[in-house]
Amino acid sequence: MSSVAFPDPTWQDPERIPVEQIPALLGQLEEYQAALWLRMVVTPKLTLVLPSSAPLLTVAHVAERLGLTQARVYQLIRTGELPSVAVGKKYRRVSPVDLDAWIKAQTRGAPRPATSR
Repeated sequence: MSSVAFPDPTWQDPERIPVEQIPALLGQLEEYQAALWLRMVVTPKLTLVLPSSAPLLTVAHVAERLGLTQARVYQLIRTGELPSVAVGKKYRRVSPVDLDAWIKAQTRGAPRPATSR
């Protein structure tokens, strides 16, 4: 279980909370708990839906299609230039739609996003 960053560090140790502050703190916690439960119930889960005819591409397939090394494709993914999807803890896949968009952006004369200097 992950720890929560409390606004007041003394709250991490219940024994250090002054007795006179406990009722107000419990009231605040009840309000937060109610708000969080409501948020969990009301907030829809977001899902990524890809057309079934467009499977995600492996890094090897992307490298082959672009004529690049896999190391270069991983570098593009790591720097955020080429969007990717995490599959498990160690694998990355690329959406064909994202790859096509990246290719179009690389085309000479295509407008590029502005970069800050």
